[in-house]
Amino acid sequence: MASLCHSHGTVWKLEERLRAVFRVKFAHVPVETLAQRLTIATERMWPDRALVLTDDFHSPEDLCDAVIASCYVPWYLAKRGTSVFRGESHVDGGLFTLVPEVPGYTKVCAFHAHVLRRDDYEISPSIDPDFPFNIMQLARFALFPPEVEVLDQLFELGKTSSTIWAEKQAAMPLKDGERE
Repeated sequence: MASLCHSHGTVWKLEERLRAVFRVKFAHVPVETLAQRLTIATERMWPDRALVLTDDFHSPEDLCDAVIASCYVPWYLAKRGTSVFRGESHVDGGLFTLVPEVPGYTKVCAFHAHVLRRDDYEISPSIDPDFPFNIMQLARFALFPPEVEVLDQLFELGKTSSTIWAEKQAAMPLKDGERE
């Protein structure tokens, strides 16, 4: 996907490519196993603007529509302002709420939490003191994919950040009523 984006560009072309990759990789996923385990956040734009949290999916195509809507940057993924999800106009929920409030979920952000002044984001590049990229570089990477080696490095850095978080959680004493 990264090499295709480098050779043929990204603007207005990503939705079609993402759908094609999704269909190949996830066409046969039993979506009922995801119920209550996966929550996808989108921002409904019409008929009224609202954060929508979806954790039940009717089919792999419904799941694909939710995933596309959850990363839909207007006029970037395709030549239109919104994505259609369940008959309504939606965009990436992060355009208005970067990391939505979902009770019981760990907050993960691809950008530095401390720069965004969000101490409540539990996993972000800020947790790793050796993280080599600043927020401007990460924003550029989000819109214009870097070389595959950098994408691989970002993936490994994400794993490092999540491991640091998990180790901190394991070291914390249990609260009253919690079990191991």
